[in-house]
Amino acid sequence: MAILLIVACGALGFLLGGVLNRVIARAPLGAPLFGSHPQPDASPGRRSPLVALATGLLFAFLMGLHGPSLRLVVAAFHTCVLLVVLVIDLERLLIPDVIILPATALALGLSLIESLLGSPVPPSGALFWSLQEAQVVSPAVADLLARLLGGASSYLVMALLRLVASRRGSEEAVGLGDAKLAAYCGVITGWPGALWVLLGASVLGSLTAAALLLSRRARRGTAMPYGPFFAVAAYVVMILQGWPSG
Repeated sequence: MAILLIVACGALGFLLGGVLNRVIARAPLGAPLFGSHPQPDASPGRRSPLVALATGLLFAFLMGLHGPSLRLVVAAFHTCVLLVVLVIDLERLLIPDVIILPATALALGLSLIESLLGSPVPPSGALFWSLQEAQVVSPAVADLLARLLGGASSYLVMALLRLVASRRGSEEAVGLGDAKLAAYCGVITGWPGALWVLLGASVLGSLTAAALLLSRRARRGTAMPYGPFFAVAAYVVMILQGWPSG
């Protein structure tokens, strides 16, 4: 039965990959997701099967990890958002507000629903658990505060980096889209998970930049998307937080 559920969830993810491809192609252009559009997708042949396959495999993995549960639904939603952002930023060096802002609001709402229904949620740090144990706040409020702190601190860090970069004449090195994505990642991982996301994204970005420079595939000042590093780091932290104990 478990194998059947995993296969079914993977098949659903594969089919949903077609929808994600449409979002990837049209959201950066501000085009409607359905109906015809005068500007066709520039690279559907190379991208479409990879996105569909990745979505299917990730959905199957999530079903195996969480089983049929609310946590599965929430993790699947975040998987779709992170995958879409990763591909769009790779292709266009852009993180559309039309995706990341509603996703951040939905992330807060879904986490609140999880808490109120008593579903397992990621740890929210010693400070908030102390407040909860002292019965100062409820578990739902403690988790919400942790996610707000994770999102706000991540956005602040990236905004400060953007300010430093702008004073050095390289404001484009850190975009506002990166800051908004960092906030979303901080919301879905909470505090202190957001710190691990920032660290992971920084390490991945540094290693990638070094590899590109050493291989002479890029030069200093070459624009590089940071969204994929945040997406990968946030996904790993989210999975580790939800990993069954014991």
